Amino acid sequence: MPRRDLLIFSIIYFLCCALYILRSISLTEPGFPLDDSWIHQVFARNIATGHGFSFNPGQPIPGATAPLWTLILASTCRPFGPVAGGIATGIAFLWLAFVGLYKLTVFLAQNRFKALLTVILSILCWPVVWGGLSGMEVGLYSCLTFWGLYFNLSSKAISDNRAYLSYFLFTMAFLARPETAVFLGAAVLRDLYEWLADGHKSFSPWLWRAMIIILPLIPYFAFNYHITGNLFPLTFTAKVQHKDLFSSIANVDIKRIVKSLTFYPLYYIQDFFRKILAVNPVVIFASIPGFLAIFSGLGRDKSKMIMFALAVLLYVPLMGTFVPLYTATFQNYRMSANIIPLLMLTGVIGLWRDRQSQSERLRRIILISAVGSVTTGLLIGPLFYLFGHKIASLLMSNPSGYGSQAFLEQASFFKDFGYGIAITGGIVFAGALLLHERVSRLQGKNSWRIAAAATAVTAGLLTFIPKAGLYANNVRNVNECDVEAGRYLRKAVLPGKVVAASDIGAIGYYSELEVVDLKGLISPEITPEMILNDSLAFEYMNRHKRVDYLAIAPNWFKYIPKRYDVFEQVARFVTEDNTILSGDTLIIYKAKWPDSTR
Repeated sequence: MPRRDLLIFSIIYFLCCALYILRSISLTEPGFPLDDSWIHQVFARNIATGHGFSFNPGQPIPGATAPLWTLILASTCRPFGPVAGGIATGIAFLWLAFVGLYKLTVFLAQNRFKALLTVILSILCWPVVWGGLSGMEVGLYSCLTFWGLYFNLSSKAISDNRAYLSYFLFTMAFLARPETAVFLGAAVLRDLYEWLADGHKSFSPWLWRAMIIILPLIPYFAFNYHITGNLFPLTFTAKVQHKDLFSSIANVDIKRIVKSLTFYPLYYIQDFFRKILAVNPVVIFASIPGFLAIFSGLGRDKSKMIMFALAVLLYVPLMGTFVPLYTATFQNYRMSANIIPLLMLTGVIGLWRDRQSQSERLRRIILISAVGSVTTGLLIGPLFYLFGHKIASLLMSNPSGYGSQAFLEQASFFKDFGYGIAITGGIVFAGALLLHERVSRLQGKNSWRIAAAATAVTAGLLTFIPKAGLYANNVRNVNECDVEAGRYLRKAVLPGKVVAASDIGAIGYYSELEVVDLKGLISPEITPEMILNDSLAFEYMNRHKRVDYLAIAPNWFKYIPKRYDVFEQVARFVTEDNTILSGDTLIIYKAKWPDSTR
């Protein structure tokens, strides 16, 4: 990599990080924009102080979806403190991710200008920098993803050391963000395809691959299973709540199986592209021609190029199939941030793709698909108003009691869902226009290159700069509610007491009390049924775990906050202009359990 390019994007990156951090400090004390970041810090502190992988010291628990990130934080939290250590580590890994992205783009596009522009545009994608500064694992899994792709695509054979290194990096990426298993799976399938096509087969490469993948994962799955009897961490069980494909198959839930294979993936992809368009529409509009250029092979091993393109395209819909938590854009893309720079890469290739003849039939198929998506999307909302009541039984597990209010909520949902499909179709339509022969002729000219680059950078700046205020406000929201609540409990409550909480991170870190997590992330006794019906959680506490305090966002619960006979409010924390928390109010209650509570 030329030092000039490294210096250019490094300066831009660190200035962008400084803008967000300084904007945050102008509003509030240094902190994190997510309470989840504090969850990692609690685990990291306990690991660093000899209490093992636990949230409540002495109670081992698989409550971190990104255990590799937690282990790394354990080495930084004591010398640098939780906030400085978490943010600095995230910045460093994200910088390494951009170095890997540059090398990946040079390999694919064979052009350093495109590589530098790809990295600059990725830096100006606000969710990426937001994630790097969040204290979460965004920088780490992005770094492992990009370097894994670079070594995998640039390897010469399946027995190449680069290929083995890519498998190790993909495996580590899984331990930093489970959704990245898509890239590992794509690499396995591609190599299996090439291996089967090879007349001289050797099992040695697969034995090495098996060891590279299995050995690092054995401690992870063994720990999960030993503590909970489940291979997956509690965070997966608590958030997915049996909606994923594996659980649906295990429970023989036909409706959910169908949803996992159809509705959830479609919902995820339309939601992602509906929202990602606001990050940088110029580059996203050019991604379709970019993907077609990659599918054509770009003059390299075509099966690898297809593997890369399919992995990027399927990443988001497969989240809907296997981990339908919320959406792929949940908490400012923190679970899908690595896909955004890869879309910038494909978009840059699409903006300046080499003139390749595209068959008239292909252009026509793309255009028809785009028009069909736009038309279908615009019709979904009105059609639901007309026929929604009749199809409720197909959409809901329990259609009884499907009243007017539920219908209106569903109608609003499907209206947005339809808009998302229409917008996704619009992106495909823009790609079809860029494939037109007249546009293709323009793409080779220097004037197009300058104008397109300037427009794309401007589009990035127009969204990136204002989002500094969003990052700062997120930090302020968490500080004013969760951090202050934790500090209050530390001062007002004697050690040894137990608090039940809905946001457990900052409360657990600052209060240093034993925490019962009413959302089940670190409390296996809180079942998915209790999460959906908090009266069951109340009964559990009444019969088995009488907590001393509650620290909850009351809008998360229907039953518990109404038990005035048991819970007395002692403190309230409110944040204005809430943009990240589940509610703008967090209330602390003192519990007064009578001998018999019904």
